[in-house]
Amino acid sequence: MILLCLLLGIIASYLLIDNKTAIKNKVLKCVLAFYFTIAMLSFFFTVSLFLKINFILFQIVFLLIPLGYIISEIRKTKKINFTIGYISSISTPLLLVVLSSLSVFSYKFFNLSVRWGDWDAWAIWSQHAKFLADSSYFGNLFTEDIAWTHPDYPLMLPSIIAVLWKSLGFYSAYVPAVFAYLIAISLVLMILSSFLEKRFTVLGVSIFLILTGSSVLFPFVNSQLADTLLGVFILASMVLLNHLPYDKPVFHLLLIGFFTATCGWIKNEGLVFFALFAFCFSVKFFRNKNMVKYFFIGAALPLLVLLVFKLNYAPSSDLINGHNEYATKIFDFSRYKTIYDFTKNYIVENCQLLTYSMLAVLVINYRYYSSFTFVVIFGLLVAYFFTYVLTPNDLTWHLTTSFYRLVHQVFPVLFYSMFFSVSEKWSGKGVISFRMKR
Repeated sequence: MILLCLLLGIIASYLLIDNKTAIKNKVLKCVLAFYFTIAMLSFFFTVSLFLKINFILFQIVFLLIPLGYIISEIRKTKKINFTIGYISSISTPLLLVVLSSLSVFSYKFFNLSVRWGDWDAWAIWSQHAKFLADSSYFGNLFTEDIAWTHPDYPLMLPSIIAVLWKSLGFYSAYVPAVFAYLIAISLVLMILSSFLEKRFTVLGVSIFLILTGSSVLFPFVNSQLADTLLGVFILASMVLLNHLPYDKPVFHLLLIGFFTATCGWIKNEGLVFFALFAFCFSVKFFRNKNMVKYFFIGAALPLLVLLVFKLNYAPSSDLINGHNEYATKIFDFSRYKTIYDFTKNYIVENCQLLTYSMLAVLVINYRYYSSFTFVVIFGLLVAYFFTYVLTPNDLTWHLTTSFYRLVHQVFPVLFYSMFFSVSEKWSGKGVISFRMKR
């Protein structure tokens, strides 16, 4: 039944986005509808665990709500505009190139995938999902006996895996693998469709071919970790901001608030992203109180669920417990050198595409470095840096086991936003500056 719930949820979300936003590209609307649906599925399933609601009842409610909305839309309009007519405006050769690229990307994904994913996947995320899939043992996840599996981590990814496992009636390694595949495919499609929405076809297709034809997203997207999911929601927030309309932006703002706050439900790093985005958004639009108001209204549901989880269930993070040497570490400049050396070596050896792209954008459109997106992501990277400075763990071990994942979280949005700004400059529209007032 849950697959039917998901399908109806995606259709209802698509209709809602279609009715309430100015976005025209149907692929982009489908991707955003998919993200919105899985986020709502996670929130409501987790709340049903908090309230000890029967799983069958949860499924019925989650099925009836989107079904009711779809029926109401049919009654109002007498039809549903859920065609793929927009694709007809794309030339057949281009459509074949896109489909061929997706086929190559899909082959690489499953060819490089391993059963149950990387260590963090089976030791943390799928492990948490097993607890969530059995409501009788749900509370055992938050005990000190399994502190090594990080029970303070947010629950979006494990809750989605868990709800699918409960619906199937058994644990299957295909569930996290297929979900990771859907997230990976939606990532590259969102980038392409955002460029096509603005008619930046040449550069959009070029970036799409780079992402699908190279190994730049591997082995991260097939590792079944939460970092790709976080990267996708960070990217979706910036995509929505790039397509923010001047007229009737209310629902668009609600979506931006919802997606940015949902980042905190994926990983703890997402909370830092939301705080930075919310601060910069409030500064950028401080003259327009309604825009800021609707942004925070959209963020209310994710923040409420996250607050209940953090205050009532999640134990303290291991990055906070035992911290009593802040002053010593902040003035220990050997730690800074260790972080710098590791970061430099990793970037030189593994991030050539990102490095060359940033240099190219510096020449083509240096104003990108004052853009809203870059300011927020730079602030996020600074926060990551000082997390390493103050970490209670062995610094070298912490860098080795996590830095590559942090880079993956921000790579999609940096790569997308850099070339989106180039496209806007070439088209004469300019880049969305941090200082620009609407």
